[in-house]
Parts: sequence; C-alpha cells; structure tokens
Amino acid sequence: MALLALATGMAATGRAGDVQISSKWDKELLNVVLHDVNIKSNEMFQAFEEIGEKYLLRANLYKDVKLDSDSAIFSFKRDTATGKELMDAFVDTYPAYTYTQSPETGVIWVHRKSVAFNDILARKVLVEKDALQVPMYRGVYEPLMRSLGPGFAMSRNFISAEREAETFSHPVDLPAGIHSIREMLEYCCVAEPDQIIGFVPGLAPDGNGGLHYSIIHSMLGNLPYNNPLAPPRAAAVRYWETEIGKASNGVPGIDEIGVALADPNPRIRKAANQYLELTRENYDRRALMKTNTDAETRKTVWAVLGLKSEWVSPVEADTPYVSLNPSVMRAFTNNLAQEDPGLALLVSMELAREKKDATLMDCVAGHKFTKAEIAEIKPDVYRIARQSKLVRDKLVEMKFEAPELSPESLRALESTNYFTVMPEDTIR
Repeated sequence: MALLALATGMAATGRAGDVQISSKWDKELLNVVLHDVNIKSNEMFQAFEEIGEKYLLRANLYKDVKLDSDSAIFSFKRDTATGKELMDAFVDTYPAYTYTQSPETGVIWVHRKSVAFNDILARKVLVEKDALQVPMYRGVYEPLMRSLGPGFAMSRNFISAEREAETFSHPVDLPAGIHSIREMLEYCCVAEPDQIIGFVPGLAPDGNGGLHYSIIHSMLGNLPYNNPLAPPRAAAVRYWETEIGKASNGVPGIDEIGVALADPNPRIRKAANQYLELTRENYDRRALMKTNTDAETRKTVWAVLGLKSEWVSPVEADTPYVSLNPSVMRAFTNNLAQEDPGLALLVSMELAREKKDATLMDCVAGHKFTKAEIAEIKPDVYRIARQSKLVRDKLVEMKFEAPELSPESLRALESTNYFTVMPEDTIR
C-alpha cells in the first residue's frame, strides 16, 4: 500500500524540469526529406535495418511473433522522399505492421497492428527522484530486461556481455515518476540518437530436443553509416538543426562544430558530440583538438573533454587521453582555474582519474561556484563522479557550498538502484 501511495503521489505532482524526456529530432524524423532513396531487401528485418543505417530513420522494433509475410521483398526507389513516405511504404509491404510515434518522447516504434501501442512493454517502474547520468546498459537496460521474465532473453549481438555493456554505456537521465518499460527505453533513445532497441521472436527448447519460437529476444543496435564518400545523412543534418540551429552552409563545418562543443549550454555541447557520432566518417576529429592561437585554447579544451566523453568507454576512461593533449595541459597549468573555474574542475577531474592523483582537483578548492557555473558543468560532473570513486570521494572531501555538489548529492551518485519495478497489478 505504501508503494502505491507513493506512486500515486508522484504521478499527481509530475516531473522536475532537469531531465530531457522529449526529442525534437525524433519528432521531426518523418518530415525529413531524403535523397536518392534506393532500398531492396529480401525480408522485413533486413529492410528495417537498411532504412535505419542508410537514412538514419531511427525507429524501435517490437516484432513479437514470426509471420509468413515477414519474408516479403521490400523495394523502394525515389529521387526524393520524406521519412513518412518511406515508413508508409514499409508498412504497406508488411501490412500486419504499423508504426506509432510516442507523443511524449517522439521516438518511433514499429509493431504489429494487433498490439496496442500502450500495451508494448507496459509493466510499470517507479523512479523516486530524477537520476542524472545513469549508465544506460548496466543501470537501465539490463535490469529492465531481467524484469520482463522468462519469456524474454537478451541478445548479445554475437559479442560478450562485457563488450555489449561497454558499447552501450552512454549516460541517460531518468525523470522522477511512474513509467512503463517502453517509456524507460525511449528515454535511453532520447539520450543517444543513433541507438535502436528491438524485440524479435527467438528460438527456445521445446522439451523434446527441438526448438520453437517461444522467446522474444531483446537487442541493441547502432546506426552508423561507414561510407566516407557519402555526405552527412539528411537526418543527421536535421539533428544538428533541431538541437543547435541552421548551419551557415547547410551542413555544419568543422569550425561550427568546435564552437558548439564549447557552448555554455551542456545540451548543445552534447548534441555537437552526438552529431559527430552520427557523421563519424565525414569529419576529421583531430582538427578539433589543435590550437593555433591562445584564443582557441578554450575551444580545444572543451573539444577534448567532449570527445573523451563520447568516444572513450567508461571502462577505459581512466587511461590517458586528456593528459596526452599538450593544449589542455598548457591551459591547465596557465591560470585556467582563475579564468574558468568550472572548466578547470572538469579538466582536473579527468586528470585525477587518468593520473590517479586526486590532489590535482585542489586547483579549484575554495571556489564558490555560482548557479550559472554549476548549470554549465553539472551533467559532466555527475557523469565523471558516477564513473570514478577516486573523483567522487575527492569532491565530497572538498565540501563545496553549492547544493548540487554537497556531500549528500555526491554520495547519492553511489547508488545503483535507479528505479523499482512495480507489481504487475499495482497500476495499469
């Protein structure tokens, strides 16, 4: 009864505004204009994958049974087509299926028409308070999949569990409240635009030495397009436009990306990093880490920090990366703490974990961080502090006055219980 009362109260009070739960980009995907669209696939899942990888039309898949019609050939060729026209052609070819765009997050799901959207992974979980920068795989995906019961199994994508956890370890913000498992997975997608989540029928022992379809495999995937000769995908450019703004020449240049990576708004910095992930073959990231003048130093420092956060797995984040960049080290030793205390704190946190020396963080000891300074660095501070006990303990020891950096707030980052799976009959 106590759990029900708490859950009901939280549903009534709503969510705090700290967490991004809606993706402007996902909501725009069906309007994206695609060029030179040419797909011919031998069956449904192959077509679904090609749509995602070639055109970055991100959608999740809930394919809970195997149908004979899944083997139909999908063929679509147009000089130009919108995302909606491509998706409509897809479900026309596989008429047992439809697609639904989540009104809350904007994330698209492909599912059978006979399965109501709100019935997909409808089991409820309770997030008691906002949880920022939670590790996606270990913190959200894995415990959610375990809660689905014996009818579901996690696919390892032909790699080990450790490697899969490393691959899908990006941070996710979870809003306080009651959410379905489907909604929780959507929050994971909002945090990472090239990620898809799928559920497909799988084989299980039938008790007679044979196999039959009785398990639904959950699977994770990314949507890279490793073609260095192709321009950035239209949906990737739309991602830049919805999160950052119109690029001066239609497609962002490397200088524009560098400016966005150093923006005071952490959401814009993260979006710039994610744009680089969506266009990984289109830009030379090394150009972002070179400093030709003193005026460019700050941009370089932010770029190095951002690239580490996106490109270096948390499993390997204690190995040298930031400390290997001469521009960062020169800035750190030349008054960065006086000129930009927030940036200096982030650099010192990364250097502390790389050099195994927490005293490097003393460069900002005694600084009274303002609300504006905290807002600029809070997601990064929480992400690194969750990943590194050495850094977290040092932050606690420094006893900053800002509530976001209080010992209580920092110790809360040690918790790995981010949500509670609710009884099936508690709330429908």
